Amino acid sequence: YDPIDAPTEIARLVPVIEALRARDRDTIVSVDTFKAGVYRRAHAAGGDLLNSIWGASDELIAACVETQSPIVVMHNKAVAIYEGDVVDEVLASLAAAAERCVRAGIPAEHVILDPGIGFGKTPEHNISVLGALPRLTALGFPTLLGTSRKSTIGRLTGRDVAGRAFGTAATIALAAATVRIRAKRSSRSRSTSMSRSSSTCRRRDGAMRWPTRSTTRRYMRRSCVWSASVRTI
Repeated sequence: YDPIDAPTEIARLVPVIEALRARDRDTIVSVDTFKAGVYRRAHAAGGDLLNSIWGASDELIAACVETQSPIVVMHNKAVAIYEGDVVDEVLASLAAAAERCVRAGIPAEHVILDPGIGFGKTPEHNISVLGALPRLTALGFPTLLGTSRKSTIGRLTGRDVAGRAFGTAATIALAAATVRIRAKRSSRSRSTSMSRSSSTCRRRDGAMRWPTRSTTRRYMRRSCVWSASVRTI
């Protein structure tokens, strides 16, 4: 991808959020960025939570504390090289990031961990991480898993992007709490784990309502959050 600067990102992102909020006050809007200044502007425009594909920097954590926003912390690496076990490294990285978030003042139930399937990992790494989801959820934080139609599913099933719905549904069956998907209609028709009216999180009267850890566990394996994820390209 071609990196863009913060002013360009804001110029592309904020008008989209403002237009969405003018039409819809209820949908939870997840903002994909790893720039704290961009998130502050996006939150002011109506964004609800930060989704960072590059972990949780001190600046991002401070922005979430300031705006009282949940944060999705995703594991990523520039190069898919691991000196030891990939699962051990992913879990250690996410656990350390979560601890920093909580120590800074973000409620534990607002720290969502994403193992980063397809990011800084080979297909073999992705499979290992998927097989270790119980270890991830054992960290005690809400979990997000983004596997929809990814190349690892294609490698396992031999299907192109259009034919990976059943493979995606299989990974949904493994999912811990929150699943980010594309082509929601086809996936919903193939998996009973989906619920548009999920109580995992929703906006009510313009306010954010996020689950406690016990509530998150109660919805494990059977609930999904439909959110509008806004990212810049």
